[in-house]
Amino acid sequence: MTYIVQTSDLSKSFKKVPVVDKVNLQVKPGEIYGFIGPNGAGKTTTIRMILNLIQPLSGSVELFGEKVTDQSMARHLRRIGAIIETPGFYLNLTGQENLDIHRLMMGVEHKSSIDRALSLVGLSDHRHKKTRQYSLGMKQRLGLARALLHDPQLLILDEPTNGLDPHGVVEIRDLLIRLAAQGKTVFVSSHNLAEVEKMVSRIGILHQGKLLEEITRDELKQKSASLEDYFMQLTGGAAHV
Repeated sequence: MTYIVQTSDLSKSFKKVPVVDKVNLQVKPGEIYGFIGPNGAGKTTTIRMILNLIQPLSGSVELFGEKVTDQSMARHLRRIGAIIETPGFYLNLTGQENLDIHRLMMGVEHKSSIDRALSLVGLSDHRHKKTRQYSLGMKQRLGLARALLHDPQLLILDEPTNGLDPHGVVEIRDLLIRLAAQGKTVFVSSHNLAEVEKMVSRIGILHQGKLLEEITRDELKQKSASLEDYFMQLTGGAAHV
């Protein structure tokens, strides 16, 4: 099988302190892969290495079956949409104007892509509002719209429901499920274990920089344990993510 994302002994240290330690993860085509772990576990650092934003100390990353290099990443970015932490925007521009800048940068020809992306995330009515007036949840939605603008094959989302109210969380969860049903692959990190459990196909559990286990949702059900309980079992009662 050609994995959409695959890491081999991926490791990273900062000031000689290990942050990610020989992580081997595999993301299959068309699945929603939930990447969970407490704050400081190394989730965002792993995502940054996958996207070639920082270099690993050792190990490697493959995207779409090809080893990531500066040259290959230039091609891969056309196939990837991403949110890392809180997305940034030009605050003096409207939501639509911010997306139009991204559209031009990504070489997306048709402006209708903006209408589609805003509709998907429920921001059509706020398209002409300056982004400085957006709430945190609205900025998260706009970040997701930007990630979807060029119709990517792979979505890499770091805490995409951050700042959303419960209704917004459900809407984004349902959207990601629909996108996966359409053949997109979704890699999502989250601290909201209850939501992760409802939408993912498989789960990677990261703790203290180590990938403790990859488990499918069906395998989790067979253990008759909630994701939160199973996480606590694996980590020996670690603090809630």
